Amino acid sequence: MPDQLRARLMAHALLVTLATLLGAGAGGCDDTASASAPVATVLGGMKDLEVGVQGEYYLGRGRFSVFVGAGYVLPDPDEEELPKGAVLSAGGRAFTSGFRHRGLVEISYGALARGLEAQDDETVDPVMIYGPSLLLGYQHVAKSGLTLLAAGGVGYARWAAVDRSFWSFELRLGAGYTWR
Repeated sequence: MPDQLRARLMAHALLVTLATLLGAGAGGCDDTASASAPVATVLGGMKDLEVGVQGEYYLGRGRFSVFVGAGYVLPDPDEEELPKGAVLSAGGRAFTSGFRHRGLVEISYGALARGLEAQDDETVDPVMIYGPSLLLGYQHVAKSGLTLLAAGGVGYARWAAVDRSFWSFELRLGAGYTWR
């Protein structure tokens, strides 16, 4: 996918997510009386060319959470020499009020991009580039425990080997189960 098209799609997704977050935070449906606070969530999901799983533990009656994730970066059909394989992530979230429909702010650290790094004139190594991300999103937790999550934002990476910094658009989609 061309970079310009990818940037437009990510910007659109971020705007839709922000609009959803503002709508969820505006007070709509107060479901705190009919639901108990979440305890833990397991999600499966995707991000760009990465698929993975994530475990999340809630704090402060479900208003905050910490999570860890593990994923696998799929091969890029357009650029076969780019790295693929396992990646890790970790972070935290703060949620708006409500237990079923709620907005979120996420701060995380994980793989943002991949590239090629020259070791010498003949050797080129594929590398994953990690950095922090800031995302806004929406979480829906049904009475049955079914959980859907969508978040979009930006990540910042410093690629020390080539002395280059850059911003990346981030989009996360996940589905899973929440225990109360």
